[in-house]
Amino acid sequence: MGQTRTSSKREQFEDLRSAGQSVRHAAKAVGVANSTGYAWSRLRRNAGSGAASTSPPRFARLMRTKDVHSVIELEVAGVVVKVKRDFDDEALVRLIAAVRRSA
Repeated sequence: MGQTRTSSKREQFEDLRSAGQSVRHAAKAVGVANSTGYAWSRLRRNAGSGAASTSPPRFARLMRTKDVHSVIELEVAGVVVKVKRDFDDEALVRLIAAVRRSA
């Protein structure tokens, strides 16, 4: 597997993990072994404990609203995504990853 392809899979894996997916789910979604996913997670965790991280930290700004259960708005790379209460979490993760890649 080429370095670029591995790097792309690792970025997709990290996007899924940042969105709250388990190591197993993220590894399966990008087509790598669970052991690879755990190794990438360990490397990222170790990088954050002292060494320079390979990607900047990601933060979410939470905004209070009166109707908490209606819609959540996420801004990803300048794109606003409105998420309704009964959203498909896997589809949302794929959408966020695609928006980040295109930015």
